Amino acid sequence: MTQEEAKKLQAAAPTMQAQLETFLKDNPIQAREVMELQKRNPEEFAKLQVSKIKERLGFKE
Repeated sequence: MTQEEAKKLQAAAPTMQAQLETFLKDNPIQAREVMELQKRNPEEFAKLQVSKIKERLGFKE
């Protein structure tokens, strides 16, 4: 991750957290599925998180 990308992530983190919390409250079924994934397959859950962060911030692979 470049310095610029790190700054962008730092600036966007509070907004992303708020959006996630709102999504989870508004979508309890999907929230449960995500929590089950986290317990069942932590590695896949981490990949999903990284993918969503990169997508949200426009990072390149």
